[in-house]
Amino acid sequence: MSKSHLVIGLVVAAVLVGGVALTRPSGIASNDSSLAASATATLGSDMQPVVVLFNGSGFSPSVVKIVRGRSLEFLNISGTALRIAPLADPKDGSSADLGFAATKSIGKNESFGVSLSQPGIWGYKNLQDPDVVGVVIVE
Repeated sequence: MSKSHLVIGLVVAAVLVGGVALTRPSGIASNDSSLAASATATLGSDMQPVVVLFNGSGFSPSVVKIVRGRSLEFLNISGTALRIAPLADPKDGSSADLGFAATKSIGKNESFGVSLSQPGIWGYKNLQDPDVVGVVIVE
């Protein structure tokens, strides 16, 4: 299996986890509710940046749903380098950059921010470890 297929599979899995977490009624308890809650964050309309943590092995939350105009701030809390880049569209290899392309690596306790004004589902990865991906859903 090629790396691009693996990345696409991871993005699809992340979106599915996010969809399950977002569609489950809040009054229903389930054994996997803590997993879904930790994997997905749905954030309201206040304009503070949404912080996505990078811990060396992945992003937390891995799927974020935000309103248009909101900013994401990627904070590296690991001892390894982080460099954010957009995922390519599997249909034609293009990507909607949206500012996801960091021009340099982000060290420990450093951050990188991007403002998102275009609605859609956008994937991003760590160029230092392209198997580490995340998704932001912009409404």
